[in-house]
Amino acid sequence: MDDAYEVIIESTEPTDIPFLFALNLNPGPNSRVKVYFEHPNGMAVDIAAKLAAICPETNPKEVERFLVTMSGGSPGPYRGQPARTCIAFKMGEDGSLKTPQETMYFPISEYNPHDQERSINVLKKRLLEAGGDLHSWVAFKTTKMRGKVFTF
Repeated sequence: MDDAYEVIIESTEPTDIPFLFALNLNPGPNSRVKVYFEHPNGMAVDIAAKLAAICPETNPKEVERFLVTMSGGSPGPYRGQPARTCIAFKMGEDGSLKTPQETMYFPISEYNPHDQERSINVLKKRLLEAGGDLHSWVAFKTTKMRGKVFTF
């Protein structure tokens, strides 16, 4: 995983704060190392560019669009609870580093006073007019083909 360390060092700045390091200790090729970062006062375009530099399968325009949409139209800086990213590293069968994968996390409850403003219709469990806090975070994971959105 020396290569993973080099990728992180070359692609992050002092303003990118690592806050969690996770190991998936599965036998074989499914083990992973994940590094989570906070991006205080980050701008959508800058966060998206950093992710694309680390994870080549990332579409920076989609990440930027996700952040702007989830924040209610703001390109940043995100001065409330910061946007967060996770970079996942895996080793190939030959021992080489596989293409890193990313997940973008955005604290939707911090930037939207009511769930009705930014909710995903499929996940409605109650009237959205009832207030906030139905969804605290929204995650966006991109692949070569498309992105996936998760709420929690």
